[in-house]
Amino acid sequence: MKVCPAKLPTSVHSYLKEIGRYPLLTPEQEITNARALQQMMAIEEQRSNLALQLNREPTTRELATSLGQSEAEIQSKQFKIQNY
Repeated sequence: MKVCPAKLPTSVHSYLKEIGRYPLLTPEQEITNARALQQMMAIEEQRSNLALQLNREPTTRELATSLGQSEAEIQSKQFKIQNY
């Protein structure tokens, strides 16, 4: 069912017009972003678990070791997410 723009409330029409100005992600970008987010969530979950075990925040080295990754890999993933 199509809705005539004239029948939409002004705020809804303005919102739809505004978001239409930005390009959508490609399917590849969606997949890449979803994977990066999943990796970051796993890192944060492990950080939380380690913090409970250690009674303090783990170092990047401790976190990387527990995940079987290098410190550089962890830092790179964190940087990508923070600067997304």
